[in-house]
Amino acid sequence: MQTETVHIGESFDVTLQGRGTAGYEWQFDINHKEVLEVARKKQPAKRSRTILPGSSVDEIFTVTGLKKGSATIHFSLVRTWEDSAIAPIEEKRIKVEVEEKV
Repeated sequence: MQTETVHIGESFDVTLQGRGTAGYEWQFDINHKEVLEVARKKQPAKRSRTILPGSSVDEIFTVTGLKKGSATIHFSLVRTWEDSAIAPIEEKRIKVEVEEKV
């Protein structure tokens, strides 16, 4: 499991490989929601010749420390319309330690 440390009020980004063209979307759950805030970033439209039409783009989440403590974010790659009993095709867990600024 990946571990990150952040100070109260500071943020870092988590980039996860997108599979939107196959209908998959990253969802997340936080075990201690009072410690962290996670927000999905809106990406500007990329205009590049290297990105082929129909390609998926990565999903970016911004994690912000709210108060001192520890929390774990569980990301799962799912099709939101499918039965919740179907296992995610990919998962990632990140433990985040939130510290006070010194």
